[in-house]
Amino acid sequence: MNNHPCPICRNLTFNNADEIGDIYPVCFWEMEGGEDEREDINLPAFGPNGELSIAQARKNYVKYGAVEERFKSQVRLPRESKKASL
Repeated sequence: MNNHPCPICRNLTFNNADEIGDIYPVCFWEMEGGEDEREDINLPAFGPNGELSIAQARKNYVKYGAVEERFKSQVRLPRESKKASL
């Protein structure tokens, strides 16, 4: 089973990196598709994550443990075997 890192929290969360509409349970990012190919991570996607850019979502994850403060209660810690190696 191949796990792919979340584009925001970098934890190995999903088996398929392109499951559009799936929400990462560790950071609450909703997969939009094409995150890995995005040239400018500072631009908002205007998809299911609204005006939130990948860069801002990453900063929020460090600060709040979720892509937005309002989602803090809806995320879980990464499983030990799936944690990002930063």
